[in-house]
Amino acid sequence: KALMDHAALSDRHSADAHLSRAVFYISLNAIGFPRSLETASDALSQAAALAPARPDIPFQQADVARQLGDSARALVFVKHSLALKQDFEPAMELLRKLRSP
Repeated sequence: KALMDHAALSDRHSADAHLSRAVFYISLNAIGFPRSLETASDALSQAAALAPARPDIPFQQADVARQLGDSARALVFVKHSLALKQDFEPAMELLRKLRSP
């Protein structure tokens, strides 16, 4: 964990570094690491600020918000992802999941 944080923070101006950090923390959530989704969300916010035109970042933000139980926020992020790229299949699939009961 510390090594990943160091690697991502060593290049604060790289959206990819922050995105990699987020994906790492999302993976840690799968094994029950506490507060990993919150850390992933912070890293994704930094990545979004550095690369506002990338649809994959708000898609990841939507997925994290969904996992945190915030469907309304997830919907905002997934719609933003689709506004950036209408045919972004991962976002289209997540939107279907969010809209299904």
